[in-house]
Amino acid sequence: MILAMSTARTKGLSVRRAGPSGQESSINDDGNILRHARTSANYRSAFRLQEVDQSINWCRRWCPFAVRSTGQPGSRCGRRSAPRRERTYNPAICSRGTAIFTITLRLRELLAIIALFVVISAGVNGGMRVFADGSPAQAPAAAPLALTINIQGRIETDGLPADGSYDFQFELFASNAGADTVAAAVSVEDQPVANGVFSVPVAFGAGAFPGEPRFVEIRIRQGASSGAYEILGRQELTATPYSLFALTSGDAWHLSGNAAQPGAFIGTTNPEPLILKQNNDAAVRYFRGPDALNVVAGYSSNAISPGVSGSLILGGGASGNVNYVTDDFSVVAGGSGNQAGNGSGPVFDGWFSFVGGGTANQASAPFSFVGGGDQNFAYGSGGSVIVGGTLNKSHGLRSFIGSGIENDAFGVASVIGGGSSNQAGNLATVPGGDFNRALGNSSFAAGSHAIVNGAGTFMWADSLTTSDFASAVENAFIVKAANGLRLTQNSPSNPGGIGNYYRDNAIIAWAKVQVTAGVPAVSSGFGITGITRSSDGVYVLTLANGTGTGFAGNLIPVASAEIDSAPGNTPANWRFAAVDQITTNTIGVYISNGLMQAVDNDFTVMVTGR
Repeated sequence: MILAMSTARTKGLSVRRAGPSGQESSINDDGNILRHARTSANYRSAFRLQEVDQSINWCRRWCPFAVRSTGQPGSRCGRRSAPRRERTYNPAICSRGTAIFTITLRLRELLAIIALFVVISAGVNGGMRVFADGSPAQAPAAAPLALTINIQGRIETDGLPADGSYDFQFELFASNAGADTVAAAVSVEDQPVANGVFSVPVAFGAGAFPGEPRFVEIRIRQGASSGAYEILGRQELTATPYSLFALTSGDAWHLSGNAAQPGAFIGTTNPEPLILKQNNDAAVRYFRGPDALNVVAGYSSNAISPGVSGSLILGGGASGNVNYVTDDFSVVAGGSGNQAGNGSGPVFDGWFSFVGGGTANQASAPFSFVGGGDQNFAYGSGGSVIVGGTLNKSHGLRSFIGSGIENDAFGVASVIGGGSSNQAGNLATVPGGDFNRALGNSSFAAGSHAIVNGAGTFMWADSLTTSDFASAVENAFIVKAANGLRLTQNSPSNPGGIGNYYRDNAIIAWAKVQVTAGVPAVSSGFGITGITRSSDGVYVLTLANGTGTGFAGNLIPVASAEIDSAPGNTPANWRFAAVDQITTNTIGVYISNGLMQAVDNDFTVMVTGR
């Protein structure tokens, strides 16, 4: 039997074989079995391997790798009467660069001569083959590796290629001689052999290859036989099987952690994209733009426009709602249907834009930001911000919207905190509420339906306001409150007020009245809408509408008569004033002299409330 194995080794192959009569066997130069005393339960055969010069004749009829030579002309592959030379190999003859070992045995079980060539290689396209000089051959790009090894070879009987079925058995050991099995024997029966060629897939399991030396023992018998296998020997597994388990390499990336070395990296060295997949679907894609790396993660159809550099899509996206980046150095962090960049023009007119999440949001202005929410749009000259909410538009230069619904910050540096349907112009602020419009420069509108058209004006309208409460007054402080503006120190449940409600003894109305030829008139004051004279010295003042509301009659009117000089001791020059709260909003004032006679006279009135 002739055994030829491909391997990176050139010396020291051992072959185990049961010798006849329980003896150990070896092979001499003539190919005869040498009998020796048994030294253990396993029997060993040994052979020598030596190189020869190019003058040796090679048998090329059936196997270009088998080495047979007698050095005698006319001999047929060295099998006639001429003395046999020692079995040799010539690497120049092997077209695959594989070192060949040749063994000649006389087996009592088989009369035919079988030439067996065993080539150990990865069970997939690609992998690594090792040449006779020990150098690796470069393989084409490989598909994902299966955890199997194909053991391939060629069988001859009587110099002709064998056909039929054979049984094979393979067992993995840690050494080339010991009983240190590391994987159970794998049997493959009735393996078809056609034109002498066989290929047997063997799976020892991933745990069989931790990165330490491994030797496979090969056994064979005819397929129709049920007897013992003939042990052909052990062969060391070299580069190709370990390529299945590259994680054992010191340069590999280990799942249990890694000690990175300076200059080490995981990635590519050419311009092609690097793609990480999950369930065979692109999960993360790395590809270079003209100036910087782009990264796309999440849904496989998320995209960054061609020509864009330094942009990120960190996740999210869905069918029909992909995330998209169209300008340089822009980010979509998540959500679905979001866009960073304006999608038109050069790649820098919407750059440095950001969308954090949500759905159907767009940050198209340069340096614009949309944190989340739904259908929010930050566009315009640049620097516009929307934190969240729905259907908000921030398009003034460096404008801001915190949240809310359908708010519109259109002015430069305008601010809308939240609420609904609010608008803010240049340098204007709407903190919240609904239907407020701060349209004047540097104006402020709050509450409900507060419309400020004047520059620098502050306006607040209460929730009872259901139609526009508008003012064009500039630089004013305007408050509309049905129950007044209340101030308090210690009691929020019973505060005082300004307007309809006052703190104790606070002035709610005041007037200076001049009487000329019996006709009174208010020369200055507030809270007084009218005054009448019914007779000498008798006057009725009407408070502004609602001024006394809520006081339940607890008004405190005070009046004093005016004189131009000291009255002296003449009672007719003296003046006295008396007051009376006639109704909730009318006050009576009565003027008399020291003789208790009613007289017309100028006076001052002041009304406080409790």
